[in-house]
Amino acid sequence: MRRTTVLAGVLVATALLAALVLRQVLTTIFLALTVVVVARPLYRRLLNLGIQRHVASAITTLAVFVAVVVVAAPIGFILYARRGDIEDAIETLPDDLTLAYGGASYTVETADVQTYLTDIVSDVAIEVLGNAPQLVLLLTLFTVVVFGVLLGQRQVGKAVDAIVPAGYERVYAALKQRTVHTLQAIYVLQLATGIATFVVAVPVFYVLGYEYYVTLAVICGLLQFFPIIGPSVVLAVLAGYHLAHGDVADAIAIIGLGGVLIAILPDAVVRPYLARAAADMPATLYFVGFIGGLLSLGPVGVIAGPLVVALLAEAVELLAEELRNGQQSELPDSADPPQ
Repeated sequence: MRRTTVLAGVLVATALLAALVLRQVLTTIFLALTVVVVARPLYRRLLNLGIQRHVASAITTLAVFVAVVVVAAPIGFILYARRGDIEDAIETLPDDLTLAYGGASYTVETADVQTYLTDIVSDVAIEVLGNAPQLVLLLTLFTVVVFGVLLGQRQVGKAVDAIVPAGYERVYAALKQRTVHTLQAIYVLQLATGIATFVVAVPVFYVLGYEYYVTLAVICGLLQFFPIIGPSVVLAVLAGYHLAHGDVADAIAIIGLGGVLIAILPDAVVRPYLARAAADMPATLYFVGFIGGLLSLGPVGVIAGPLVVALLAEAVELLAEELRNGQQSELPDSADPPQ
């Protein structure tokens, strides 16, 4: 047995043991590793400017830390301050959505997701207040992991490259590229679109006279992570509410103005500039991964679900290509004319 094979087995065994021992913080470590993949371009740019690795790692980690706090803190505060209103809004969402294309239609059940989101919002205040010390500790761990992986990624990369069997370098490269594209699509594309939606939605809801305009804007921003549903659901619910009370003008205003500025404009402006991040990430695959991951793993499934589905799709493509190449290599022998 080759020495490399034995060491690879030792690596797998110790990784499983570490996962068992560290199972309480696996979610934090997983999120930190995925964030490192997205933050590497900033790290490399700093290195290209002549900055030392330790300093570049520290600056990149600080940028990631600030980004996490800036994004998560307002969302957490809104969920805590307006959790009752958000629960009411979630409960008004339809239990299923019918997607029609041509003569065919498909119904997506969303009742379980609706119940799950309601449970998350209802428990957020207790979790945030009761687990504040634990959250600070997890955030510290997240920061340390990001810094450590950025600083030692060369050694880690060399170790991984060394255990890839000969002849499988292209498979490894394809899976690695799909991972990077998927995480970019989740963190960069979806997050940027959600932030843009929030920024646009705040003044729109304010001008239209809604009392909880910031809360509605946060919900619209979060719903950008649902590529098929999106903030249009909020606009449809508000329009239905106005129509039920006979306010036809308000319903037309929220559908017309909100539909253009909130539902369409962020996608039309942000996504073209971040088109590379959306590569190899169809909306249907993202939707399946998002829903499945959310229901199976909880909040971390928002990242893990689409990533697993994307890697599965890449593996299917690699296998299909391998089979095609194998058939093509056999064609000349079978197609030779008889002598």
